[in-house]
Amino acid sequence: MVTYDLSQQIRDGMPVYPGDPTSTVRPLATVPDDGYRVTGLELDSHTGTHVDAPAHMLETGRSIDEYDPATFRFAALVADLAPLASRASITAEQLRRAVAPCSLDGVDLLVIRTGWDDHWGSDRYFDHPSLTADAAAQIVDWGCHVGVDAPSVDPTPTDRAGADDPDGYPAHQILFEADRLIVENLRGLDRLPTGESFVVHAYPLPIARGDGAPVRAVASV
Repeated sequence: MVTYDLSQQIRDGMPVYPGDPTSTVRPLATVPDDGYRVTGLELDSHTGTHVDAPAHMLETGRSIDEYDPATFRFAALVADLAPLASRASITAEQLRRAVAPCSLDGVDLLVIRTGWDDHWGSDRYFDHPSLTADAAAQIVDWGCHVGVDAPSVDPTPTDRAGADDPDGYPAHQILFEADRLIVENLRGLDRLPTGESFVVHAYPLPIARGDGAPVRAVASV
């Protein structure tokens, strides 16, 4: 069995969603000065590779700590859509074509590869492809959670946003209303097999009433 780390590294000054506070990773104690090392972390619940729970946008949505830990051991399948254009809209039909040769029996996480993790660390990263409402509804119909190699399943507002971008967060809302989880900021999905399922472990920090949490996402193939 081969394992692949699908997580972005948490580090000082790492990319964050526009408007979120800057993440800091700094020494609080050092071996030369204190005889031991302690690192201070300042980050929000959606830093780096993370999972969104319905409580992120629904007042009565389930929080991270309300899910059984076994939920976060996913049977995953890749929908490989790369390459995609900047701010491309991913439709339900594109997803159906991507998974058509495969069986979704037993699959509970659809991992959507856009290739956008190549732009991590640049402004272009936030002009990523995103799901249309019908694509989100299709994922719900399949009974799947979703993972993406982008910062959001909905378009991120930037100076390059199009006039036809949807208002709000329709893909999030559709997924959350169906109690679906969303794993964002994955990386390295080109290493994963297509056409067959595999296991993804993405265990979140156990934040009380957490709307989301960073994860160490690891695929076992």
